[in-house]
Amino acid sequence: MLLYPARMQPSSMAGWLNMASRRLICLSALLAALATAAAARESAHSIPIRLHPKNPHYFMFRGKAVALITSGEHYGAVINPDFDFHKYLLTLEAGGLNYTRLFPGSYVEAPGKSFGILRNDLAPTPGRFLAPWARGTIGEYAGGGNKFDLDQWNPEYFRRFHDFLTEAEKRGIVVEISLFSSQYGDMQWDLSVFNPVNNMNGTNAIDRKKVQHA
Repeated sequence: MLLYPARMQPSSMAGWLNMASRRLICLSALLAALATAAAARESAHSIPIRLHPKNPHYFMFRGKAVALITSGEHYGAVINPDFDFHKYLLTLEAGGLNYTRLFPGSYVEAPGKSFGILRNDLAPTPGRFLAPWARGTIGEYAGGGNKFDLDQWNPEYFRRFHDFLTEAEKRGIVVEISLFSSQYGDMQWDLSVFNPVNNMNGTNAIDRKKVQHA
């Protein structure tokens, strides 16, 4: 699995962190939680994937030279609980494919609208977006349901995420986790948990083009 390190999310700082710093801490804490979930599992294949030492056009994975090949458009396999990722991973394995990519929740798309994709697992139906952050008790999220509480993790999300990684590992499928993504347009930004209208934490208003800025 392609996972990366880091952790720290002190909720006591929520009242005075500016929006950019807060987003960075949320994503860093998410990164750590994902890495911790993966590290907790013992594996016979403990050596991380890396470039082949003699030919950087290939990778070394589980002691073999490999090229990563996939049909990888199911970026929302975890955040969309209506998507059957078990069937998807079985299909990759059956086709001899060995790679997939996930967007873990910092970016989400609009059903039937974003980029003209009609059946888009990165665009859960209203009320079905499964984010790493728990739903709050107040307000209304633009994509249906309550607003998000950026100070609370969502156990249901991490169970599904862990299940996805476990199934991928069994099948020798490398998972790239894209923590950061451009908010490509207002349509996507309108659904982002980092847009202050969608969380209950009083985050500051910010230009969507500066979401990743510290």
